[in-house]
Amino acid sequence: KELPVFPEFGGRLWSVPKNRRPFFPPTVWAKVKRVALQRASDQTLDKLQAQRRKELYGFMMLSVGAALNPSEANSLRWKHCELTTIGGIECVRLVLGGKHLRHAETARNVRHRRKGWALFDGVTGFKYLKRLCPHAKPDDKLFQHDNAKGIVRLLKSCGEREDPKTGMYRDGKSLRPTGISLRLMMESNPSYKDIADWARTTEQHIADFYDQVDPEWRVRRMLGAARETPKERERREKLEKLRLQIAIEAMQDNDD
Repeated sequence: KELPVFPEFGGRLWSVPKNRRPFFPPTVWAKVKRVALQRASDQTLDKLQAQRRKELYGFMMLSVGAALNPSEANSLRWKHCELTTIGGIECVRLVLGGKHLRHAETARNVRHRRKGWALFDGVTGFKYLKRLCPHAKPDDKLFQHDNAKGIVRLLKSCGEREDPKTGMYRDGKSLRPTGISLRLMMESNPSYKDIADWARTTEQHIADFYDQVDPEWRVRRMLGAARETPKERERREKLEKLRLQIAIEAMQDNDD
């Protein structure tokens, strides 16, 4: 019948901290990839274990190369993946479902899915999966096993389960932040807008949750740009022109 007395918070500001999922820095990611491939190539495994570990390697590579969250990766079927080239460089065109769709049933309808592109490690992972499943049908799912548990076992085996900076545990949800942060680190002149569009997110979300690049790395990149030779500068300018051409072509109103 009457409002309770509300507590007063005079003079103090309250906020919800941004909880960033820890990612795999380049050296750690290289180690995790190497150990995953070694475990997948173990000749002492039975058939089911070998299949699980090989699929896990492809799952990791494709997730990082396309900045996929686990639900997007698990929604993929072979008909949703197409190996193609952009500007002479191989990539995999994806049609993605996942938890962000309005309803789980719409994941079956391509009109309600989102476009994605797997680059670099993602292309390697996709080709690896194709060799692993040469007789897969278009409606078959790419991933048949529970890779969430598999990646936890992998990280424990190589001693990279816990992030030393934050004390948080890494898992399958660390793959998407890794893909985004690696693109921010590896691009010569990274654009939040381009990477946000590629990763199907917003610039603000990248700033708040995904950009985990060490400031020292940024300084090193700035110093490296100051020391670049004329040949390196020419190569960088060609790459920037190629990126611009790809962006212009992507804006054209056609099926390509």
